[in-house]
This record gives sequence, structure tokens and C-alpha cells, in this order.
Amino acid sequence: IGGTEEYKICQGIKSGRITKPVVSWCIGTCATMFSSEVQFGHAGACANQASETAVAKNLALKEAGAFVPKSFDELGDVIKLPSYASKFIEMCLMVTADHGPAVSGAHNTIVCARAGKDLISCLTSGLLTIGDRFGGALDAAAKQFSKAFDSGMLPMEFVNKMKKEGNLIMGIGHRVKSKPNLILNVDGFIGVAFVDLLRNCGGFTRDEADEFVEIGALNGIFVLGRSMGFIGHYLDQKRLKQGLYRHPWDDISYVLPEHMSITPSVIVGDGDTEEGEDFTSSSHCTELSRRQNEQRKQGLFCDVTLAFSSGVATGNVQSCEFSAHRSVLAAATDYFTPLLGGQFSESLSGRVEMKEWSAELGPDPETVESVIQYMYTGEIRVSTCNVHEVLELADRFLLLHLKDFCGEFLKKKLSLANCVAVHSLAHMYTLDQLALRAADMIRRNFHKVIQDEEFYTLPFHLVRDWLSDAEITVDAEEVLFEAVVKWVQRNTEQRGRYFEELFRILRLPQIKPTYLTRVVKNEALVAANEACLRLVSDAVEGHAIRCENLKSADLEFWSSYMASFQPRFGQNMDVIMVVGGVSEGGDYLSECVGYFIYEDRWVNLPHIHNHLDGHAIATTESHVYVAGSMEPGFAKTVERYNPNRNTWEQVSNLTTRKHSFGLTCIKDILYSIGGHGNFSPGFKDVSVYEPEPDKWHNLESAPKILRDVKAVSVEDRYVYVMARTPVDTDNEDGLKTVTTRYDTESRQWQDVDSLPLIDNYCVFQMAVASTNFYHTASCCPKSYTVRDEDAKQKISAHISDEILESLPPEVTSIEGAAICHFDEDVFVIGGWKNSDDVDKQYRKEAYRYCAERKRWMLLPPMPQPRCRATACHVRIPYRFLYGCQRYPMPQNLARQRDRMQQMQQLHRRTLTLRRQLQSQIEC
Repeated sequence: IGGTEEYKICQGIKSGRITKPVVSWCIGTCATMFSSEVQFGHAGACANQASETAVAKNLALKEAGAFVPKSFDELGDVIKLPSYASKFIEMCLMVTADHGPAVSGAHNTIVCARAGKDLISCLTSGLLTIGDRFGGALDAAAKQFSKAFDSGMLPMEFVNKMKKEGNLIMGIGHRVKSKPNLILNVDGFIGVAFVDLLRNCGGFTRDEADEFVEIGALNGIFVLGRSMGFIGHYLDQKRLKQGLYRHPWDDISYVLPEHMSITPSVIVGDGDTEEGEDFTSSSHCTELSRRQNEQRKQGLFCDVTLAFSSGVATGNVQSCEFSAHRSVLAAATDYFTPLLGGQFSESLSGRVEMKEWSAELGPDPETVESVIQYMYTGEIRVSTCNVHEVLELADRFLLLHLKDFCGEFLKKKLSLANCVAVHSLAHMYTLDQLALRAADMIRRNFHKVIQDEEFYTLPFHLVRDWLSDAEITVDAEEVLFEAVVKWVQRNTEQRGRYFEELFRILRLPQIKPTYLTRVVKNEALVAANEACLRLVSDAVEGHAIRCENLKSADLEFWSSYMASFQPRFGQNMDVIMVVGGVSEGGDYLSECVGYFIYEDRWVNLPHIHNHLDGHAIATTESHVYVAGSMEPGFAKTVERYNPNRNTWEQVSNLTTRKHSFGLTCIKDILYSIGGHGNFSPGFKDVSVYEPEPDKWHNLESAPKILRDVKAVSVEDRYVYVMARTPVDTDNEDGLKTVTTRYDTESRQWQDVDSLPLIDNYCVFQMAVASTNFYHTASCCPKSYTVRDEDAKQKISAHISDEILESLPPEVTSIEGAAICHFDEDVFVIGGWKNSDDVDKQYRKEAYRYCAERKRWMLLPPMPQPRCRATACHVRIPYRFLYGCQRYPMPQNLARQRDRMQQMQQLHRRTLTLRRQLQSQIEC
């Protein structure tokens, strides 16, 4: 109690400065039980105002988002570990508590206790024996096993590698009486299990888990558990009143040299053949290298000096020197063998000068020290801060294993933010696998990479290579033109001479004619170059030829011209993707199709893994999500499509089986709203899916049931929902249409008159809102960047049907259509004509409202009719749209289809037998 420091914590949580979970409890709440001014706190503490009381602070912390229990008694429940983790730690303490009185730690404690020492002295005496040879191998075992696991080794590969290198495996098993060697001892088991717990429980990042091992937390578990055993031995000795301990003579006696006159025949025996065993000390090499490294640090027996120079280019030369042993360096790497063992001046002088480093100031002395230590001990810590210098030193000194490790380390740390720099490093040090991995990431994300300043520091040859790559992912050729101009303008004096060569690589026919004439032609770098101007003119002329009758054109010219018109394989193209649904005969369609807008044709896309009917669809920046279905077996499933890889993958299931619900994306998080179940009048629930942990969790429910949900979002916060809600639960048709707004931050609902009429998509929905066409259709959600205040101004109860004027009247009588948007255009796809299950006319037709022309257009028909599908706009690389693609049906659906066909054949056979039997009876 007292003071206001806790409110700073509240502010830190709300502002996002504190990101980790906070568990808190302010003591002194019992003061509220007294009517008089009694306060409970630390000496001298008091609450001078209501906000300083424990109750007020607990309430404020809870409102801010901290985990605050209802009372102090429940604090343990809030902070406790998962049951499996608590049981595991309890087991660790139990198995490490005591291994009998014969082990060195317990023995020391007993000796001290019998010498009359106090508890603390006896406990300390026992703890001092804990180290690598007794009980202290947990951390070392965890480090070794972690490195082996991270490098992808199998257990046997790890054991063979350590054996080959002569390194001791910490935590390895040993014989126990008559039993053979165990795989691991107690230290090893706890070390390996603790690493697994830290890595996979979800409570720690990778770096945090590694830090726990690094700082000795696991040995701390052993010390904690063994302390209980030591205290038990101390109490036993005191309780039994044991006297001073005297060590047995045969355990400490030794044989003097003059008593060692034993002849070989005494050991072997007359007439017996000589027998022997090979002995290898696994710890000898490790201990030898460790001691040599210590001698190097102390300057003992050193016979060579390594001088690392910096500032050579500027003339301000500085040198950092390290002493070492030439025999160790020559054995560690082939770089030093001829340098220190031949007729070079370095061999005679004992001094090696290291110059010409990538950094002006030369490598960091700490990094140099760690690499030299690696040459002695084979151990080094590589981090994101020092990996560049470690890699440079490993390449210089021909430390191939260390160089390969740096490559693998950079593979794991590869991200969109560093892929350009890592790709340059990989080329510089010939790390081919790393270069391929980085190049693949750059290629798939090139449209994002060119937004990063790192790209504009690349040399000409790398920029040229990337622009020549047909597989790079780009949104439009115009973006590449702007990137070339930006790269040249960074240093026009030096880079200007490369502009024409880079400009020729661009696919100018892919650029719109208006952009060519208004932007490209007027760019100073283009205007000053006659060859570039000619290329622009040819591209504009090509666009004109394309619009005319091309039959009379020269065939050779036309084929080369069309090749230049073809987009890059990596260029993202606009596609209206249609997912799931039902076709004639009630067959579920797993193969997706897409309307390729640029080429005005339908293309095949990969199959989904589920039977989707009445499902929801939503798009995020990187994926397309579909969820739910009327088919009970698939009603909880969620799949997502990755356009960059053209693949579907299943993610975490919904918490409830449902269909006809709303699915929309707010700040890269999916919101599932309402819905309908096969045995339920509908749902009020609101649930959230977070892609990173791949989990759904429920929020507070909506105030009413929401079915047949359509949604649009505003300001990446507010969701406008149009749905139907039951007014008569006993009557299926007793539904009314409602429009409401959901605030994802305050989680409040508010009824509104209509969707905000922001563009054609909202206007079209409101124009058909009262029709069965709209109620049975699926609508892809759309996100608007306008402010919510502006959106509110566009809400209106008076809706114009002007947008329906050029739409054939029969379209609005269709049921089960898919509605989606692309910019200002609206698409209506598929459906069925009659609602009678026997006489449904499934539709292939697709319609597009062209905002530019302000009229509806009939598109080419789909490959096969479908209804109750969903559709959305997605950008897919051209490589997946080129030509005629075919995709196999997923194995689970293929097996289900085969079973269904077998059942149908069996059914037909049964009917045939019945008819034959009936005929015989009639005869």
C-alpha cells in the first residue's frame, strides 16, 4: 500500500512498453474489513488517498491487462506452471535429492557433521564437490545436446562425432553393478528433458531458453535437489550422535617405489600368454586443449604473435596482438601449417601480420579471441552480432567446419529484413546452400525487398542479375522501373553509365501505355538517352498493334513481340479465386478455379482437402483462409492458401461446427462472427484466430444470433455486419435482417441503418439486401482504410438500385451465388436457378460490374457449374497461371471417393440381385 508506482506499470502495459504477461497482487486488501483507519503494509507505509490502497491498485492492474487473482490465496493458481511441468520439476528434485552416502558430496557433508560443524558449513562442504565430474553436468549436457539437435544430427551421428573428436559426452551413462552401460545418467536425462521443456512449452523464446542453459539454471536444479539430501545426511549424523570420522587406511594408503619389485611373470604367470586391453581417456583431449588455451591466455610457452591491423586504407594503422602456440595453430588449420613451418618470414620472425579486412577498423578483438580459442578448444559462441566477423575469420583461416556452421546459423536467422545482406555474404564467402536459400527468399519477396534501403546498396552486377531473373515476384513492371531509377539516382555520377543496360532488361510492353508516355518518357535518365527513348516508342507502338487486327503482321515479329508481352513468371497477377461448393448431382468440388483477369480466362488451381459448402472466406496480406461447412465431417476445418507457393495447408480447427458465418481480418487476426449449425437456430459467438500460435479463442458473444453473415471492416478496427437473426425460433423462415457494427477493441456492438456506402461493393450489397439472392449468397469481406467517422457519414436507409440497371433480372433470382470484389468492380459467380432440390439448375455463368464502364458484363463460363462456393480476389504469381495446369485430388478425398464408388457398386449389385429374385418369384 502507499505510493503510485503501480500505475506506471499499468501505463506500461497499455502503451505496449511491457509486452510480457504480468502477474501481480498488492497486499493489504484486508484493511477494507475494518471500519477504523487500520492499514496493513510494510513498516511506515500508508495510503494517503483512495488510489494508493491495495484494492484500487489491484483493480487498475486488472483493467490494464495484468493477471490479478481474486484474492491472495489464489495467487499460486495464477502463476503455477502447467501440471506436466510442475510434475517434471518435482520429479527432478526427487531423483537428484540423494544417491546414498558414498558419493563425494554426501561423504563430505557426513565428515563435516561428525567433526561437529554446523548445518551451513556441512551443506557448503558437500556443495563444493559439485562440478563436471560429480553432479554438475546438467548444463554441459544440455549445451551439447542442443547443438547436436540444432545442427540436425541423429543421436548416433552425434555420438560418433564426439567419439571421433575425442570429446567427452556430458551426462552419458555408465555401468551400474551388473547392468551394461546406460544411455544417459540422471544428469543427461534431466538436461535433455529440460531443453525440450524450455524449447516447446511455449513460455520462452529460443534465446531465452538458451540463456537459461548458459547461466547455469539446470545445475541450479541439481544443487537445489541435492541440498535436501545433504541436509538429510547432516540430520542423520546429528540424530545418531556419530563421533569423529576417520578414513579407512586401505583407501588412502599407497605403495612405495621400493616395494614395487614385481616381475611381469608374477602378473602373467609362468606359461601364460600375455593379455592386454587398449585404454582411451575420453576426457584427456578435452582437458589437454583446455589447459593449452589457459597457457595461451597467460602467455606461457607461446612462440608466435598474431597482429590484426586496421585502418590501413586511411593510413591510421592500429594493431591488436594475440600470443599463441605455433604447433596448435598449425594443427588446427592448413592456413598456418606452411606459414609457420616453412621458409616464410613469419616462420622465422614468429610474427604474423593480418591486414585487409572488410571493416575499416578491422575485426573486433573479442571476436578474434573467440576464434583463436576455437582453434584450441573447438568451442565458440556465434551470435547475430558477430557472425559476419566470425565468418570472415573462418574463411581467412580455412576453418571449414566453423565456416559451414556460420552458414547454417545464418540459414536459421534468415528473414525478409536481412535476406539481401545474407545473400551478399553467401556470395562473398562461397556458401552455396545459404546463397540458394537467401536467393529463394529474395525471389519470392522481391516486391518487398526493393522497398528496403539495403537493396539500393547492391553493386551493379547483382541488380542486373535480379532484374534479369524471370522468377522474381513483382506487382507490376512499373515498380521495377522506379527501382532502377532510384538505384541510379543514389549515385548518378558512378551508376549513370549502367542505366541503359538495366533499362533494356525491363519488359516495357508490360507497362501501361499511359504510364510509358506520361512517366517513363519524361524521366530525365530516359529523355537523355536516345536508345531508351526508342525502346519506349517501340513499346507504345506495340500496344497500338495489339489493339488492331494482327493477321497481316509478320509471324516472326509477332512471336518475338508476344514473348516480350508475356509477364515474368514471378509477377503477381489478379485472379478471382473460387473455392469449394457443390456441382450437379450434389457432388462436392474440391478443385479450385480462378478467373485470370489479365487474360480473360479461367484457370485451374490446387484442390482443397475438405468438402466445403456454406463456408466462409477471408484474405490476409499473405494467405486466403476458408473455414466451416454444411458437411458435418468438415464443419470445423480451416484451410489456408499460400499464393506464393500455390498450396493449401490445414490449420487449427474452429471451436464449433458451423456454416454461414462471417470471417474477416483485422490487424492480421481473423474474426469469426455468428453462424448456423445443422441442429441449432444459430450462434452468437465471436472467436479469434491468431496465425502465429495457430490457435482460436472465444471472445464475448454478440447480443443476438447472427446467421448468413456478411461483413466489411473500416479503419482496421470496426466490423460492419449484415446478417439475419431469428425472431421466431420455431419457424425456419422467421428471420429478420439486421445491420450492426462491432468494435474489435472495446468489443461493443451498435445497431446501424446500413452498411457504409463507401463504394460499389457496399452499394450492391445494400441494393440486394432484402432478396433471397443475397441471403443465400457468400460475400467476401472487404477492408477499407477510411476513417470510421467518414464511414458513419455514408450510412443511409435510402439505397439506390442504379447499380442493378444493366444486370440481367434473372441473376437476382439465383440462389447460392458467390459475390466478391476487385478494386471498384463487383463479381457474381455461379449459383442455382430453382430452389427445388430435384430440379436445380446449376450455373456456370459469372458476371462482372465494371466500374469504369458503369455496366455489368458477362464473363466466360466456369469450367463446370457450382453453387454455394466462395470467391475472393487474390494475387498469384504468373508461373502458376501460365498454360493449362492440372492438379491431383488430395489423398483423403480420393480415398473417400473410392469408398463411395464401391458402396454405389455394391448398392447397384444388391438391387440387381433383388430384381432377379423378384423375377424368379413372379415366374
